[in-house]
Amino acid sequence: MPDFVKVPLEEEFAWYLYGIVLCGENDRDIDTDLTGISAEPGVRIIVSGSLGAVVSRVPLSQFGAAVLEEKLQDLRWLEEKVRLHQELLQQIMQERTIVPMKFGTIFQSQERVRDILEKQQEHFQALLKFLTGHEEWGVKGYYRREELHEYLSSGECSSKLGQGGTGLGKAYLLRKKLEEELESRAVDYSRQIGEEAYGWLRVHSVRSTLNKFLSRNVTGREEELFFNGAFLVAKGSHGAFRHTVEKLNGEFGAQGIFLEVSGPWPPYSFVGE
Repeated sequence: MPDFVKVPLEEEFAWYLYGIVLCGENDRDIDTDLTGISAEPGVRIIVSGSLGAVVSRVPLSQFGAAVLEEKLQDLRWLEEKVRLHQELLQQIMQERTIVPMKFGTIFQSQERVRDILEKQQEHFQALLKFLTGHEEWGVKGYYRREELHEYLSSGECSSKLGQGGTGLGKAYLLRKKLEEELESRAVDYSRQIGEEAYGWLRVHSVRSTLNKFLSRNVTGREEELFFNGAFLVAKGSHGAFRHTVEKLNGEFGAQGIFLEVSGPWPPYSFVGE
């Protein structure tokens, strides 16, 4: 029988969507030197009316529905791709307002991308108009447990320990109870500080939202997270915004409570689904 030469099939591709921008009919390209989420060169804009979809071509061998779920379990792969997605958005943000898409938004054809733009013209135009001139800043609040417990401790707590008797078991149970009471007070107190901080920071933003709390397993921090807010801030106002954070840190830092600012970020918290 003759030997058949195996010819590799041509790689199939899809279109990875990073975000939506405003553009004119002749504004079809952006900096082609930008690095997309895959090794495939060339980030481009698919235009429909006054909107442009920032996309790059990605191989289905990595981003197809059949393999993507498995790829997402590879933390090293996922971390790299999320970083590239984020870096591209931040590069575009330096020159344009963009409605960011969540990681892993993929279309099989350019025609499907144009279809979305055509159907959502008014929605995206209004959203881009609202976002223009603004940036998202994040603020997380933490407390160092031992320092806050010490601040909240009172002479009454110390006296209770002193009256606990000499039995080691009895003293241990009493100390555990007092530690639980202190932690409960720390949670309540830090949340009050979070509410106060949110009120002050909202003054310097056009819109704000509170995000869910994250466990220490997620944050990778020893401190306890008690506040997680996102703020849409005018580009000329971030100095006053950061100054407010510094002022709050000066007021509560000695208690083991502090706030951390990050940004500017793509405005994920203010674009909806």
